[in-house]
Amino acid sequence: MRTIAIFGGSYYAEGSSEFELAVAIGAFLAKNNFDLINGGNGGLMLASAKGARQIDSSQVIGYVPEHEEKFTPNEFCTSMVKCPDRLERLVMMIHGARGFIILPGDIDTLSGFFTVWEMVRTQTIEPAPIILVGKIWKNFNLILSKMGSRVNPGDWQYISIIDSDDPKIVLKELKTALGC
Repeated sequence: MRTIAIFGGSYYAEGSSEFELAVAIGAFLAKNNFDLINGGNGGLMLASAKGARQIDSSQVIGYVPEHEEKFTPNEFCTSMVKCPDRLERLVMMIHGARGFIILPGDIDTLSGFFTVWEMVRTQTIEPAPIILVGKIWKNFNLILSKMGSRVNPGDWQYISIIDSDDPKIVLKELKTALGC
């Protein structure tokens, strides 16, 4: 089975458009025979796991830092992997995945995204799709250029941006991006 890592914020509540989109993405991935890995916490991690568990065949593995009290493992993960710290958690998630979906989040989400991109770009890991999902990413490349970042044009080949929060549009584009 193919495995996708989902990165996204832990603070999105059930009922928010971001949460509902993550549920739809989790269900879509499970229906298309993907297993999921995520940070095992609440918010969009819980939402994607919830969506995947609606389809019984999907494994959802949560990676949680061992010594962080604020982490409450979510009930939709089929298994949990305890990691010594956040860095090891990130490394384990990256090495366990064959594709990455980046949802809205905080600095932890951005850290995961930039680490994945750098590892794919430098061929530290096998090339894999990196898909940024949500309107929040619409002008991402413009923001990087305004910050003075110099991204080689070839580095964009690894990134797909789905700049919509509409589940129908997102799932249709995910189907293409993941080759379903």
